[in-house]
Amino acid sequence: MLSIAQPLVDPLCDSTVMTPITDFIPNMQTYPTPPSSSGDSPPVYFVASPGSNSFSPPSHLQTQISIPDMDVMNLGDMKLEKTPRLKFIEQPINKFRFRYKSEMAGTHGSLCGINSDKSRKQTYPTVRLEHCTEKATVRCSIYQYNVGQEDMKPHPHRLIMKRGREEFDDPHDITVGPEEGFVATFHSMGIIHTARKNIVNELVRKKTKLQEELIGRMYQQRRGLNMQEITEIKRLAEQESKSINLNIVCLRFDAFIVRDGIYRPICEPIFSHGINNLKCALTGDLKIVRMDHCTSQVRGGKEIFLLVERVTKKNIKIRFYQLDDDEQEIWEGWGKFSELDVHHQYAIVFKTPPYKGPSDVNQPINVFMELVRPSDNARSESKEFRYVPNNEFKPGTKRPRSSIYSSNSYNSSSLGSTEIPLTVPNMADPIGTYPDLPNSWNSGIFHNSEQFLNAIKDVNSDEFTEMYNLFEAEYPEGDFLSNVRDGLSVTRKRNYSLTNSVPDKLIKMEVLPEDIVMADGTYSELKSFVKSEDAQERAPDVLHHYLGTDKKTNALHVFVGLNKKEQLVFLLKMIYLSKQWHLTNVRNSDLYSPLHIAVLCKNEEFVSHLLKCHADIRNLDGHGNTALHTAVDNMSGMTILDMLLSNPYAETLVDTENDDGETPLSLAIEKRNMNAVKLLCKYGASVNRQHRKSGFTPLRMAVENQWSAMIKFLLSQSNLVWSLQNDFKNVSPFEAASNKDLEESAREMIMNYAIKNDIQIKQEKEDDDESDEEMEEEIDIKPEIMTIIDDPELLYDGITKITPKCLDELSSILDASGKCYSLAELLDLNHLISSGAISSVPSLSKNLLLYAIQRSNVKILEIRNFLDNLDEVQGVVLLDDMARGYKHSS
Repeated sequence: MLSIAQPLVDPLCDSTVMTPITDFIPNMQTYPTPPSSSGDSPPVYFVASPGSNSFSPPSHLQTQISIPDMDVMNLGDMKLEKTPRLKFIEQPINKFRFRYKSEMAGTHGSLCGINSDKSRKQTYPTVRLEHCTEKATVRCSIYQYNVGQEDMKPHPHRLIMKRGREEFDDPHDITVGPEEGFVATFHSMGIIHTARKNIVNELVRKKTKLQEELIGRMYQQRRGLNMQEITEIKRLAEQESKSINLNIVCLRFDAFIVRDGIYRPICEPIFSHGINNLKCALTGDLKIVRMDHCTSQVRGGKEIFLLVERVTKKNIKIRFYQLDDDEQEIWEGWGKFSELDVHHQYAIVFKTPPYKGPSDVNQPINVFMELVRPSDNARSESKEFRYVPNNEFKPGTKRPRSSIYSSNSYNSSSLGSTEIPLTVPNMADPIGTYPDLPNSWNSGIFHNSEQFLNAIKDVNSDEFTEMYNLFEAEYPEGDFLSNVRDGLSVTRKRNYSLTNSVPDKLIKMEVLPEDIVMADGTYSELKSFVKSEDAQERAPDVLHHYLGTDKKTNALHVFVGLNKKEQLVFLLKMIYLSKQWHLTNVRNSDLYSPLHIAVLCKNEEFVSHLLKCHADIRNLDGHGNTALHTAVDNMSGMTILDMLLSNPYAETLVDTENDDGETPLSLAIEKRNMNAVKLLCKYGASVNRQHRKSGFTPLRMAVENQWSAMIKFLLSQSNLVWSLQNDFKNVSPFEAASNKDLEESAREMIMNYAIKNDIQIKQEKEDDDESDEEMEEEIDIKPEIMTIIDDPELLYDGITKITPKCLDELSSILDASGKCYSLAELLDLNHLISSGAISSVPSLSKNLLLYAIQRSNVKILEIRNFLDNLDEVQGVVLLDDMARGYKHSS
C-alpha cells in the first residue's frame, strides 16, 4: 500500500515540499509499501509547485493517486476521521499603526481583534484547532498580503510580542490542548516597520529559519544551511524586496506536532485579512483635523487651509455635498487645488466650489465636507460647512449712494399711486424691496400752526404727542410714545430702569462726514413732512424711501452710532406708529443693523427701544454674528445680554454659529467672561457642541485657556456628556489636560471626574511621525530631543508587597475589563483558573494577584509590566502611584 503525503507551503517558493501524511495525522498507522524490482519503493508525496499554495502529485503518479478529501479519506478498508484544521475565532483589526523601533518607548497599544472595544473590552487575534486529540503548537507569523495571488511569502516587518520588558520576534508559538479548548489567543503583539535598507537582511533571517525547519522535517534532524542554500535564499530575498508592499501585511497561523524538536505540520495554514498601516497615506484613515474657515460665499473661491492626517497629493480629493430632509443628496461640489497645494502630506490649501443648489441663496445654507481617496473610495468623517449669501461690497468700503437730501421741501403730488407698494413685508421678509421715491417734495399743504412749529423744535413736546393722537387711537400700545419721549423704557418682566442721560461708558461710532450730513437732512425733512395733511397715509412710503434700502447707511444707523437720543426717538416714533417694524432691521454699508450698532455702543437704553420696535435678534451682520455674538464679543454688559436672551427668539439662537464657527458660549470662554458663560448656560447653551474648525468643546477650550474656574463650572454641569468631548483628532479634554500646566485643583477635578465616570486617560505623548516623502525610511531621533522617561525598575526597586487599597482597586479594574484571564496567561497561572484552584469568590482578580505575589513570588514590577502589555492603563497608573507613595514614605 502507498504512503500518502500531505501538501505543505514552501517558504522559498521554488523548493519542492514533501511531508508524509503520518507526520500530521496523530496515531495514524503506517503501512509498508509493496517491494519493486529495484527494492522498496519510496513514499509517494504531494508536491507544492514553486510559488504556489496548490498541491498535486508528481506527474508520473497523477494517474495512480487522487487528492484526498479534507474531511474523510478512505485508504483501503480503513476510514479516517476528520483531519485537523485551523479556524478563526477573532480576526485582527484591519488597520494598525506600524511603528519604527525608535518609537517603541512607552505604551503604544497592541494588535487587537476586529471586534475589540477599546473603551471597555479588548479582544485579540484568536484561532481554534479543530479535530485534534493531543497537544499541539499553534504558530502566528507575519506574511505578505497578496490579493488575488496564491504565493504567500514572509514579510520583512517584524511581529513582536512583549513579555514584561522584553520583546520577542515572530514566529510566536502557543501550546494548546484539551485544557485550553485548543484555542490560541495572541496578545501583546505589535508590528515594527522595517526600513527599506534592512528588508533583505530581515527576509534572509526569516527564510533561513523556515528552511532549517523544512530540512529538519525532511531528514528527521535539523542542520545548518550550506553555502548553496544560503546563496539561493539571498537571491530570492533580493528579488522579493523590489516589489514588497510595506503598508499592508497579514497574519499566518500554522499548527504543528512537535517531536524531538522537529515541527511537523498537521494541517494547512490559514491567513488573516489584510492589516493596513494606519499612518500610511495609501491605506490609513482619512481625517480632517482642523480648518481655518468653515464658511464660504455661494460664489465659491474661498481659500481654506485644511490640516489632515497623512494623505497622498495624487490620491486625494475634497468633496462638498448637501442633503435634504430625507437624507437624499441634492448637490455636490469638489474643492479646487493642485498637487502643489498639498503641503508635506498633512495640509491642503484649496478653494471652495461655487454652490449651485436647488434654490437661490438668501440665507446661510448648511452643507457637508469630506476627504475622498479615489484609489479605494475611502472617505473621512464629514464635517459641517456653511455657504452664505454673496456680499456685493466688502465691509468697511465706501458704498455709492444717491442724494436723498437735496432739498428740504416736499411735493405732495410727486409720489404716484402706482409707486405705493400693495403689501407691507412681514417679519419673514424683514427687508423687502420698494420703488425709489423722489428725492424731495414741494411745499404742498403744510400745517403752519404754532402747534407744529413747536413740534419741530422739540420732539419731546406735548405738541408732538398731540400730533400723533390720531395714530395712537388705532394702536393700543400708545404708552410707548410717552415712555420713549421721557427717555424711559420700562420692561416690566426684567424691571430695567435706564437713565435719561447718556452714561459715560457709552461708545460713539466713527461715522463718515457725508453720512452725518445725510442723517441730519433726513431728520429735518421728516420733521417737515409730518406737518403735511396726508402725513398719516404717506408715512410708510416716505419711511421706506429714507430707511428701507438694505446695505446702505441711513439716518437710523447714524443716530444710534452717535448716541443721538432725540433724533433716534423721533425716527422710532414714526416707525412704531406706522408699524413698519422691518425698518429697524435694515443693515448699513458695513452690514450692521441698528441693534448691532447699539450693542457695539453698549447703549442699554437704545437696545431696549429697538427691541420694543421689534428689532430682530436673528439678524446677521457681514460675519454671521447675531446681536448675541456681538454682545459677548464686545463685552457689552450683562444687562444687554440679559435683554437679548429674554427675547422669544433667543432659545433658537443661543447656539448659533457665526462665519468663524463661534457660538456666543465659545466667545464668552475666549473672553474669560464667567458671568456671560453662566447666563448663556442658564438659557440653554450646549456644553457639548463642537467647534466647526477644530472639534473643540467648551470644556476643551477652557483647558486650552488654562482656566481652572471655568473647568470646574463646566464639569459641574449635569448635561455634560464626556463621550462627546473628543475633538476632530479624537483627543479628549482629559488627555489634553495631562499636557497642560494647570493648577493642581483643576487637574485634581479632571482626574476625579475621569475616575468617577470610568474614563481612561492616556498619558502617552504625541506619536513621532514618519518621513513625509518616504514611508519606508526610518527616522533618526536624536537622544538630546527625546523625552526622558522614568525608569520603572528604579521606581519599583525594593517593593515586594501591594497595599490592600491598591489591591482592591486593581482587582476591581481587572474584574470590570475581564483582563484577569489574559494576565493569568502571562503569569503562567491560567491552568489554576481553569481547574478551579483559584476561586472567584470574592474576586477572581484579587485571588489571582495574591497567589502570584505570595505563592509564586511574582514581583510587583513584573505584574506592572504585564498590565502595560495588556494596555491596562488605569492599572499601571494605580501601581505607579502606589510605588511613588512607598518611595515618598521611605
